[in-house]
Amino acid sequence: MKTLKQVRSDLRVWGKVIAASREGQGWPRTNSIERIRDIAQTGVISAGTQHLFSHQAEAIYYPEWVEQTTAAVDAVSFAPARLMLVRHYVQGYPLRLLERHERTWLRSGEAEVMGLL
Repeated sequence: MKTLKQVRSDLRVWGKVIAASREGQGWPRTNSIERIRDIAQTGVISAGTQHLFSHQAEAIYYPEWVEQTTAAVDAVSFAPARLMLVRHYVQGYPLRLLERHERTWLRSGEAEVMGLL
């Protein structure tokens, strides 16, 4: 069985791997309102170049230890604890900005993951 310190270290590395695989996903830099405003101001309509290349892989293959850690996090029984694990380790939300009850949920999730790894 791993120690809590080892589990936290594993979760930090796991979070960085998952966060890196999520880069490029999300909202576009300019929304449709800004694009319409730009067209109105400049009179130039330009097609996006997003169709020319894709930064997102069709399938992402993770090492076995990443899959095991992901399965352990997914197996955490208390949903807010799972949320805090992802929020802190994947999204990089600082511990000092978490509320007291959120820190408790995070510790609960870490303890449950420790038992599963």
